[in-house]
Amino acid sequence: MGYLKKDCGIKYGKGEGSNMEKTREIYFDILKIVASFLVVFNHTGGNGFSLFITYEPNRIKFWICLGMAILCKVAVPLFLTVSGALLLPKLEEDIKDIWEKRIGKMFMVLFVFSFVSYSWDVIENGREFSIREFLQGIYSSQWNYAYWYLYAYIGFLICLPILRAIVRTFETKEYLYLFGIATVLSGVIPVMEFLLGLNVELNRNLNIFWLTNSIFVYPLLGYFLQYKLEKIYDLKRLFKLWLVDIIGIVIVMLVTAEGVKRGVFVDEGTAQRFFEAFALLNCAVIFVTVKSLATKRRIVKFERMISMIGKCTFGIYLIHPILMWQVLDHVNFCGFFIKEWNWDFIPAGVLFAVIIWFVSLVITMAVKKIPYIGSII
Repeated sequence: MGYLKKDCGIKYGKGEGSNMEKTREIYFDILKIVASFLVVFNHTGGNGFSLFITYEPNRIKFWICLGMAILCKVAVPLFLTVSGALLLPKLEEDIKDIWEKRIGKMFMVLFVFSFVSYSWDVIENGREFSIREFLQGIYSSQWNYAYWYLYAYIGFLICLPILRAIVRTFETKEYLYLFGIATVLSGVIPVMEFLLGLNVELNRNLNIFWLTNSIFVYPLLGYFLQYKLEKIYDLKRLFKLWLVDIIGIVIVMLVTAEGVKRGVFVDEGTAQRFFEAFALLNCAVIFVTVKSLATKRRIVKFERMISMIGKCTFGIYLIHPILMWQVLDHVNFCGFFIKEWNWDFIPAGVLFAVIIWFVSLVITMAVKKIPYIGSII
């Protein structure tokens, strides 16, 4: 049996989406849990994510921290990939239901948590509450940037009817063509431009950027991995996939290190320039690995707990920015771990992310018990 399923015009009849929803696959929850922790670590800044900037490229700690930071950037792609696998087959859902039940709910979530974040910021800084400033902030996402994923997810939901039309007609060769072009445009070309020292970029009219947009390519990747590939990959195949993925990660690490040496990458913002160059490959390998291992080696006694945590991952995403940057902003956890426990910066940063993730999980579980509010997270 080969890697790819034979194209046979997969069709989903009316009502089939609801049947699929009843059979909850545990690997989707595992993927969401992994992604939720990576999102939290991605927001640790100088306490974890951007630690590599504080070291010289000739130190091993630079490479360890850099590798961790690059891996973090697969978090949102994983969420969108899982969303594509779960939502794109539901062809019976009409546009009206999408706007009323899905997009409307996401706008409500965005409004509520942006309001909480803005109100906290106003109280903390002794400013006057301004409805105009609040609404402009939501419109432009100037002050609630941590919730940029919500804007992207709403965009994905708006595109659902179009993406569902695409999966009705795409065969394996079209998917592979799409992913190949996206990898070249978002990874190969930018890396080559940098290494060759080019001061110009590919003509924007030729750079079909919409193909690499996360709300387009990753949901289609999720559908492809779920319905066009073999269900199980053995360890030998997984090893080969990880070997290719690691090569991509190493390329990004080397290019980033070169940028640091040249003085081009001087802070967290500039140093991330190529972090997502091969995120499509990394996301696919993680998805396939988790799906294969979880399907082949069922962990029945932990599945209920995994499922419960999986249902809380959206809440973790929503709550952790408030917890990390506002509620616990004055608590120097990492400094305590380093000074009192004599820990190194790297494990201290990881533990900080674990604490934020776990507390966010506990809060989410409590909030889920509150009528109405609990239903939106």
